[in-house]
Amino acid sequence: MLLFALLVHFLTDVSSASVPVSVSVGHSASLPCDGAVAAGIPEEKLYIQWSTKGQLVYESHNASVSLGEGFEGRVEVPREKVRGGDFSLTIRGTLLSDEGLYECFYEGGDARLIFLTRVDLTFTAHSDSLTLRSGANLTLPLYTAEPVEVLFSSQGSNSSVSVCAVERGAVSHPDTGYEHRVSVQSGCLTLCSLTATDQGNYTVRDCSTGRTVSSFSVSVSASVADPPQDSTAAIAVSVSLVLAILLAGAAGVVWRNWRGSGGRQTGTPGYSVTYSHADAPEPQSVELKPGEKHTLSTASNELTPAASSSSPVPSGVSLSAVPLLNGTQSP
Repeated sequence: MLLFALLVHFLTDVSSASVPVSVSVGHSASLPCDGAVAAGIPEEKLYIQWSTKGQLVYESHNASVSLGEGFEGRVEVPREKVRGGDFSLTIRGTLLSDEGLYECFYEGGDARLIFLTRVDLTFTAHSDSLTLRSGANLTLPLYTAEPVEVLFSSQGSNSSVSVCAVERGAVSHPDTGYEHRVSVQSGCLTLCSLTATDQGNYTVRDCSTGRTVSSFSVSVSASVADPPQDSTAAIAVSVSLVLAILLAGAAGVVWRNWRGSGGRQTGTPGYSVTYSHADAPEPQSVELKPGEKHTLSTASNELTPAASSSSPVPSGVSLSAVPLLNGTQSP
C-alpha cells in the first residue's frame, strides 16, 4: 500500500483509450492487460498494480500480494500468467459497485510506474422466460450479494408491486400475501405454490443504485393433476354404461356359442373391447372378464377398473365388444 501511494505520483505515458468489457452481474470478469513490455524484468523486481476510481484493487511485488478494500478474496492476477507476460485481472462474483474504469501499471525497479492499459467494466442485466405449472415453486437467482428488491407486475400492467427485499441473504419486508411464501437459500429467492395470479414479470433491482440486476417473464399453466372435472366425469360414467351394455350383449353370444358346441368348450369366457374417442382416435383393445366395469381416460386412452352409474354417451366415444373363450375344447 505504501508503494502504491509513493509511485502514483510518477505516472507516465497515460492513454485515454479504454478496452470495453461487459458481463452479466454476478459473473466473473477478466480485465485484459498485455505485459509483454515487461519481459526480462526479474520476478523479484516486478511490481504490478490495478486500480479503479483512485483506489487500489490489486498489487504484487516480490511474491507479496495486497488487495484493495472490498476486493478481498475476489481478485487475482495468476502468477503463471504473469511469467508469460499476461497481467490480466480476474474479478469473481462481480457486483454492480465494481463497474467503472480500471487501470493497470507496472514498475521494473526504477521507481517509475508505467501505464499499460485502461479497461471500462460495465454490466448487463440477466433475463429469462420460465413456464411452470400451477402449484409449483418459482426459483429466481439473485446474482448478487448486495441488497436487492424483488418487484412483480402482472401481464399487461404498467405498474409493479414489491414482493420483498433481500438483505444479507435473508428476506425482509415481504409484501402482503407473500409473508409465508418467499424464502432465500444459496443466493436464490423461492416463491412457493404458484397460482395463475403469479403469472407476469419479476424484476430484481439493486437497492443502492436502482438498477435492474435481472428480469424474468413467468407463465403459469394448469396442473396436469387437475383436469377439467365435468368432461372427465361424463366420459367415465358414459363409457362404463356402454361397456356394461356391450358386455351384456356379448355374454349372450358366448352362451349361444357354448350351447352350439354341445358343451365341449371349457374355460372362462371374456370379451375383447375395442375403444377410441375424439382426443385419441387410434383404436385400442383390451380383454375383460364378465361383470367388469371400466372407465376410459381421455388423457391416456386407457381403460381402468371402476364402478360407475349410467349417463348419456358423450360425443366422440366409440366402443365395440367381441366375445372370446379363453380355454380349450374337450374332445
